Amino acid sequence: MARGLLSVVFRFGFIALPVLIATLFTIHNPDTLKQSLAQSGIYDNTGAETLQIAQNHAPRDAGNILGDADIQQVVLQAFSPQVIQTASEQVIDDTYGWLDGNRNTPETQLDLSQARNSLQDGLQQYAATRLAGLQPCSFLQLRQMTATPQNVLSLPCIPPGLDYQQAGNELVAEVTQNVDFLQNPTIDVTPLRSITGATADQEIARHIPTLHQLLPIVTVLVTIATAFCLVAYVAIANQKRRAQKTIALSLISTSILLGIGLLLWLAIGTNNIDQAQIGATAPFQSSVQSVISILTERFMRIIMLFAGVYLAVGAVWWLFTRKIPPRKVEKSNR
Repeated sequence: MARGLLSVVFRFGFIALPVLIATLFTIHNPDTLKQSLAQSGIYDNTGAETLQIAQNHAPRDAGNILGDADIQQVVLQAFSPQVIQTASEQVIDDTYGWLDGNRNTPETQLDLSQARNSLQDGLQQYAATRLAGLQPCSFLQLRQMTATPQNVLSLPCIPPGLDYQQAGNELVAEVTQNVDFLQNPTIDVTPLRSITGATADQEIARHIPTLHQLLPIVTVLVTIATAFCLVAYVAIANQKRRAQKTIALSLISTSILLGIGLLLWLAIGTNNIDQAQIGATAPFQSSVQSVISILTERFMRIIMLFAGVYLAVGAVWWLFTRKIPPRKVEKSNR
């Protein structure tokens, strides 16, 4: 009875430990997530993605404006990698503050107000600089301008009474119109929105910080329990050689199970990664899958490491117990 219970515990530990440790080293530390975001290239690509989204959603006239190289440079400078990284890492720190019990609610919004304000200031400055380089309009130029609507980029001269501030505001409106996150620069970046935001799942969300805080403790306890049960299983066995063979075969079978699990994940879980999105107009859509892939790869690499170690240790141990005569094995365990 006791040996059966010990066997169940250490077999469970063989499976649970790789999962617990892989989770601990993948998502438990905010620095790991920050590093994964940096590796994904999300910060470097955000400016270009913002520009592409704005062009795709802009009316024809505004689309022509966004094709201007100087305007594009203003957008890229506003959504610089440094600005996006600072905003993103603030969300990460606030979210892990919630997980650690220092906040009442998780942070689910990425605030791009600084980038949006920088874009507006940059467009205003660009408009003022360009208009300052133009000459006052002649009578013939004024007649031509009345027939065709003009904007800052198309003005050939300065018409009488032109308000530079208003002209800059119009340029800002033309660039940012029809792009939601440029007008309301907060983006929902929580992959677990259904848990943290949905009313039906708020009870589950309340327990997530507790689970996060218990993860290191549970990992240590499972490690100690598994080691204790292994030693006790061999110690109380009448046939210690057979007990050691059982442990060795358990290690080998667990490595096979872990390998099958990884293959199933590659076959099924990859589709879920490919479908991951954070909103139709968010400038992170092409990079979020890369972030998830990096974290998943890290998790799977740790599982693969355990599977390899289990297989190697189990095979060597099994061969060792086969080659040594039973009396020597019994003597070595006394």
